[in-house]
Amino acid sequence: MDRCLPSCLPELPSCLPDLPSCLPERCLPTSLRRHHSCRVTTDFLAVHSSAARVMRRLPSHIPMARELRKIVYLVRHAEAVHNVQELMAQEEARLQGGSADEMEAARKRCLSNPAFLDASLSAGGQDQVRCAADNFSALLSKTHYPQPEIVFVSPLERTLQTATLLFPSHSQTHAIEFVREKRTGLPCDERKPVGELKVVFPDVDFADIEEADSVSCDGYTFHQGLKESNDAVGLRAAPLLDFLRCQPSDAIAVVTHKGFLRELGNGPWKDILDLEGGRLSSVFGNAEVRVCEIHWDLSGQPSVKAMSLKEATLQPRMVVFSQGTPSPEMFRRHSDGGLPRQVSLSIDVPNGGGLFMAAGVSQHEDSATAAVEAWRKMEKKLQGAATFALVFCQCQVEASVVASVLRAQAGAAVVVGGSSTRGVLTKDGFGRVGIVGFRGLAYRYGVGSSPKASGPDARKAGQAAAKAATRGKGSLPDFIFLCVSPGHEDAVLEGIRDVCGDTPVFGGSTADDSVVGLSPNETWWQMRSDLTGVETLTDGIVLAAIWLYADANVSCFLSHCYSAAGSKGVITKARGRVLSEINGLPAAEVLNEWMEGALQEQVEHGGLVQMQTILSPLAVLPLPPLRDWNPVAYHLARLQAAIAMDFSPERHSGYDLHHDLRLLHVKSVISGGQLECYGAVATGEVRFLKSKQSDVSGALHALTKEAMDRANFVIQGAIVDICAGYASTFQDLQVLLDALPKELPDFFCFFSFGEQGMINGTACHGNLMINVAVFG
Repeated sequence: MDRCLPSCLPELPSCLPDLPSCLPERCLPTSLRRHHSCRVTTDFLAVHSSAARVMRRLPSHIPMARELRKIVYLVRHAEAVHNVQELMAQEEARLQGGSADEMEAARKRCLSNPAFLDASLSAGGQDQVRCAADNFSALLSKTHYPQPEIVFVSPLERTLQTATLLFPSHSQTHAIEFVREKRTGLPCDERKPVGELKVVFPDVDFADIEEADSVSCDGYTFHQGLKESNDAVGLRAAPLLDFLRCQPSDAIAVVTHKGFLRELGNGPWKDILDLEGGRLSSVFGNAEVRVCEIHWDLSGQPSVKAMSLKEATLQPRMVVFSQGTPSPEMFRRHSDGGLPRQVSLSIDVPNGGGLFMAAGVSQHEDSATAAVEAWRKMEKKLQGAATFALVFCQCQVEASVVASVLRAQAGAAVVVGGSSTRGVLTKDGFGRVGIVGFRGLAYRYGVGSSPKASGPDARKAGQAAAKAATRGKGSLPDFIFLCVSPGHEDAVLEGIRDVCGDTPVFGGSTADDSVVGLSPNETWWQMRSDLTGVETLTDGIVLAAIWLYADANVSCFLSHCYSAAGSKGVITKARGRVLSEINGLPAAEVLNEWMEGALQEQVEHGGLVQMQTILSPLAVLPLPPLRDWNPVAYHLARLQAAIAMDFSPERHSGYDLHHDLRLLHVKSVISGGQLECYGAVATGEVRFLKSKQSDVSGALHALTKEAMDRANFVIQGAIVDICAGYASTFQDLQVLLDALPKELPDFFCFFSFGEQGMINGTACHGNLMINVAVFG
């Protein structure tokens, strides 16, 4: 019983006796407050800890400032073999003149047969599901109702069979202990161990059940302490409403049992459930599918309207998506990197009731312990459950362990992130693992990923991830957070732009510790963890698409801490990330001259120059979007701009040295005196910049303070992405920690091998830059 809860909800504190003797109403889900006493005793919760943990795992505050609707398909499993036998036993007792009590006793004796352990569907039951599947297909083809985006199913075999027959090959089918049948002790109401179930149902995600079985055998080994009354099942079912409300999906299916559905309707949903004006029975038949519209009004008050499959097909009347969801045509983004997102007044975007942001870190050597510790510190500071979180870790931290652990901790929150050189910085100091969490940030999130973000597949990877994150959402996002493998970031951004246009992007290329001479055998990684599962990559892309609440603001600022050194030129030949010529001469020779001979050995013999050029980058204009590319016109325009451009510190002919230009970090000198760079290069003007180590901390403080000053809202915190190469000039990260403005309420700083942000409304990839996102 101790593990009967959905994996998408965070852990209950392990010490149940620490609960108060009674829980106040505000601690209970809305649905539970209306239909159960507000004084739920500790003893009751200790016995029924599944329900207790579900209540604790739900966000303490789920903002709602507009009407919200979700379509939920509630399904009871089809006829199972024990259902056939119990009816036969009752009928035999009736024919022998037995009373109603004797018929019930005969039924229970029949169900006590050990052969019915986790009973499967009968042949007739399988036919029932096939018929239901045909009727469900008719609903989808004849009406506006959508396919479920995600399917939650009880881990008993008869529900699993029903789900896989009704929604064949559905890629998002998740078994969760939370919606299983009432624990009676009868064999038919108990399940098999997860290892047996996975063999039979390979397309179902059993992560929640695996976690439960790894901790305890209570899920598949019954004892009297696990026995549930009808009231206990009602209490376990009570958080379902808030659980569904927290899902990012608008169309959801739940495949469960008669007992669970009966107590749901008799208890938590009793006063909010409309059964076709009383025409629909409160008891589900075998393989019955009901179409439910769950509606939360402006105050957050829920109502549930249920329809039979037949009625919904003949008279469809429910909306599918949340009222007021902006369409791409209605949406007006202001994607200038320094300004918050603005929305047309005609769009009904909900308020979130206030944005909250908090960061937590851990230096623990054990990856799992560090992830849990950082998460709990973050949520303690956040004073509630996060709905979105970023995690960054030193590259030696095991990505798969962090992703799996956070799936259990994070509940319904979307978590994305990756590796960061040396770890992270927060107001609490340095950590191997760092997490920044939000609530009140967005009313919708989408996550996309692709395993191959390098070579010729990079642009397609960006497209695939962006499509996955925005699929079925009804509008383009306000903001995208990007976590990508270094090497082909420019092409990845083009792929994202193909799908999402000029949606503002903020992100960083995942990094290892090679730039500081540590962990030569470790590499960078990316990860995601949400209700659909966990994924870790080493050459991939993970992105989160974010639909901001109307009262949430994000101001992004991509800049750098270098100054003009006086040298300038025109790139006359370049391709990809190779800069071949400046002013018609081999680029390496020109750069060596600008650096006063510091690269002479590499000019003569070739080789890496990345350490020498950390404090001496090249500044260029952002690359144009490929969809607008006209090679001849663009080349002429850039040459004309270069001729007219005055690069003196006092005058930039309309160009802002820090805000209009992106930086290139030169990696090596290769054949023919060419320069290999960490970003794409195009022909046009180029400027040589310089910085001294002694200037870095002051420049970082000034730049971050400028980002704060540009925000026209009350700031709750900031995410700061500093180039790992730039930060490597300091052995002691305390210098950077001291440089960040003390007036920031909270901040989260990670170190990347490339920075992605907005320059003049275009998403760009740069090197040796500082990327700041301010939230409020």
